[in-house]
Amino acid sequence: MGAWANVTFSSYEETLQAYETFKNARPKFRDTLIYGSLRNVKDPRTIVISEVRKDATEDLVK
Repeated sequence: MGAWANVTFSSYEETLQAYETFKNARPKFRDTLIYGSLRNVKDPRTIVISEVRKDATEDLVK
């Protein structure tokens, strides 16, 4: 619980494309939804990937 990862791409355009793909796929990891965020203040080419609490709703994530 509480795990996260940063994935950095070579350009901001690639980051946006990957983010949209990730968002639309709605992936799961160990039966828990994970989501991506573009809120990395140090490098705008980075997607921060986090898990969603089991009690969170899809609307809350959006």
